[in-house]
Amino acid sequence: MNQNLYNAGINKLQEIDGAAGVEVFEKYKRFAPELMTMITEIVFGSLYQTTKLNKQEIELCVVAALASKGSLAPQLNVHIRAALHVGCTVQQIKDTVLLVSAYAGYPATLNAMRILLEITGTAEESLKECDRELGTIIQSGKDALAKLDPAQPTNLQDEYANFCPDILQTLFMTYGYLHELTNFDIRTRQLITIAALSALGNATPQLAFHTKAALANEVTVDEITTMIALLSAYIGFPAVLNSLKIIKGSMSEFSSQNDSNG
Repeated sequence: MNQNLYNAGINKLQEIDGAAGVEVFEKYKRFAPELMTMITEIVFGSLYQTTKLNKQEIELCVVAALASKGSLAPQLNVHIRAALHVGCTVQQIKDTVLLVSAYAGYPATLNAMRILLEITGTAEESLKECDRELGTIIQSGKDALAKLDPAQPTNLQDEYANFCPDILQTLFMTYGYLHELTNFDIRTRQLITIAALSALGNATPQLAFHTKAALANEVTVDEITTMIALLSAYIGFPAVLNSLKIIKGSMSEFSSQNDSNG
């Protein structure tokens, strides 16, 4: 045991997770003290000590990653409570789960919403209503994607309009609804999206695309890599190392494109 890391980890665990985190710690420390020492020192004594992301951003990214996995209900329960504990609103957590729907699908999203509902009861804040014509929603989705990459709507149109127009319309509709119904700025949205895609572990082109979009919208390399390193505690080293490889390549491409354009 490294006493300094251990003490720092215990303090951070209480700061982030509050009573729910302490309850989990106490439940397992006698049965698996080695595991709890590792979690305390590595996760909370080291990774969570970062100042490159604030506590709210970290917890929303962790919620996104856990929700994307679709099978980690107890851990998602703890981290939804942690997100609330560090000052995230119910609406911000709802918006995070809504964003996950585009990448992990509706079953995983509904499972996460069920946990959020069980924790919070009736909504503290109402979602914005979206009562607009289909064509307007689709255009909103195209506009949202164009903010990430001006060429993306055309690229998708060229790829899928003739082969599978249904998925093209569904994709644009989904982005349109997410654009209308969620309240994150592009920077926060991209951090959450990268967390979700990294957790999935099988979305290489999408992770590359959203990494470049994040860099284009004032997310720094340090912020992205810090967040991915922190996710190693939740999605494991294989998924994290694969994600970092994709992210590193995307950063290099983004830098080369900027150099050539400049």
